[in-house]
This record gives sequence, structure tokens and C-alpha cells, in this order.
Amino acid sequence: MVAVAAVALFVLLRGGGEEKRVAEFNARFTQASALEKSGNHAGAVEMFGKAIDALPGKDRTADAWNDLGWSLQEIGRYEAARDAYRTALQLRPAFPLARNNLDAAQRQIDLTKSAKPPQ
Repeated sequence: MVAVAAVALFVLLRGGGEEKRVAEFNARFTQASALEKSGNHAGAVEMFGKAIDALPGKDRTADAWNDLGWSLQEIGRYEAARDAYRTALQLRPAFPLARNNLDAAQRQIDLTKSAKPPQ
């Protein structure tokens, strides 16, 4: 994965315009995925955000939004995770994984709220 990221960064430095943004997205997404798989969800959140910033509003960023949501959910930021899944679904309405993850995040939010004692 590191080699893929290095190649993508090389292309990033040489490319221009859209190609440059796609290369940056790919490099950041690869790095974020590696961080997520290693259990570094806080680092993955930051890197997924950088990937999304490189290529906002494109269908291919739906995967990054979904994975960002997963990392947010893993660190207990359920409302932010819900928002990330919603964005993934706006970009790609037919995205069953994001739909399932959104439902899971909403259940967790509901459970958290019901566990709080009334004030």
C-alpha cells in the first residue's frame, strides 16, 4: 500500500487539474484505509477528511464518506458518523453498505440517548 501511495503522490506532483486531485484523493484514501485497518481510527478520520477535500462531491468520494463514518463510529462519534453516511448516500443513493451503517449509527445514537437519565 505504501508503494501505491508513493506512486499516487508522484503522479500528484507531476499531474495537473483533475488528474492531480484524483491522484491526491487516491493517495490519501489509501493511507486512510491503512490507518483504519490498523485500528488507528482517529488518524483515519483525519486522512479520510483530506481525501474528501481533494475530490469533493464526486461519486468516488462516497466510499471515503462511508469509511469516514465507520472510523467516527469506532471512536464513539455517532452523530458525526451518521452525517458522513448520509453524505455518502447523497453521492451514491444505491449504496447498501452506507445505508446499513447509517441505520447502525442511528440505533447507537438512540441507545445512547435512552441510556441517559432524565434531568
